[in-house]
Amino acid sequence: MLEKDIKTLLNSLDKEYYTDFRMLVAIHVLLDTMGRIEEVLNIKRNDIDFDACTIYFGQTKTNEYRFVPFSKITKKLLIELLEENKFFESEYVFLTQYGTQLTTNSFRACLKRYVKTFNIKTNITPHMFRHTAATMFLQNGGNVHILQKILGHKKITTTEIYTHLTTDDITNQSEKYGAVVNMSNKRQYNKIRNKRRR
Repeated sequence: MLEKDIKTLLNSLDKEYYTDFRMLVAIHVLLDTMGRIEEVLNIKRNDIDFDACTIYFGQTKTNEYRFVPFSKITKKLLIELLEENKFFESEYVFLTQYGTQLTTNSFRACLKRYVKTFNIKTNITPHMFRHTAATMFLQNGGNVHILQKILGHKKITTTEIYTHLTTDDITNQSEKYGAVVNMSNKRQYNKIRNKRRR
């Protein structure tokens, strides 16, 4: 449900408006880097390596720096945003319409407004992008130790919180990979008998 709501949010943003486009880029960065909102809003222009497609997080919750990857889609969006803001004399990537650094409170208020405007049922918060991206990373086959590095967790036990599987995940995996499903002759079970010989 949350994944669907995030998709709705992304698809509803209008790139023709600066605040919409800025939100679009910020969400892509949040999902790609799995960074905390404070980390993302503190990104400076020289923190981005477009050749390596990595971002340097220096101001972190754990006081340890790290380099995190981002996709080619996000690369294109970041380049476009920086071009949009090139006339402002700011080292930060995410700016207000007046060229000042976007604050976490402003971002949260803006996100809340979009959620309401687009009639999204889930009260999406910035941390939900990190949580959703981390969960999807593991569900799609990502390595938990790699995820630990991306998230910036000191202990693997913190990262393992994201290894939780929903009932649907377990059922779907069982249906796809279970022994009975893969060994049985499906034709045998096409018709259920009401009475059997005794």
